[in-house]
Amino acid sequence: ATAALPATLLTILGSVLADRCDTRVVWALNAGISAAVVGLLGWMFFSGSVPIGQICALTALMSITAGVHATLSQAYFPSLIGQAAPKSGVTFNTMSVSMSSIIGPTWAGLAILALDLYAAFAITALCWSLPVLIVSALPARNTDPLKRSRTLDDFRFGFDFILQNRLF
Repeated sequence: ATAALPATLLTILGSVLADRCDTRVVWALNAGISAAVVGLLGWMFFSGSVPIGQICALTALMSITAGVHATLSQAYFPSLIGQAAPKSGVTFNTMSVSMSSIIGPTWAGLAILALDLYAAFAITALCWSLPVLIVSALPARNTDPLKRSRTLDDFRFGFDFILQNRLF
């Protein structure tokens, strides 16, 4: 619940931010927060200080960034392909998520086996830092500047929709 609930609820925030802001900047900030959280978890394991309350709080924060990241990438990756091939953009995004869900845990397991748990956290933090470094090389995604004034209203509308309608 600590991980799933924030990620599920804050996908709305990611959608609102993707529609209103420069997706590259939000993506870089989100990745930077993720890198810091994972790095802090690694430091906690390295130092031997692992209080359960702090782990739950950091897990919830990481879940928030995961929820925002999911919708940001769904909005941004298709824009890299262009209007001529939107299915290719969606396929590219889906493929990257699928590959990372297989390759990431495999590399993490090997890092834990060869080094230690904190090393796996350090490698993960480094990987989360990469978007911060490459974002300036990516093209901007067009957003509607008129929508920026209603960001909070749209977030409330999406959240209210989830509360009022059974999705399952």
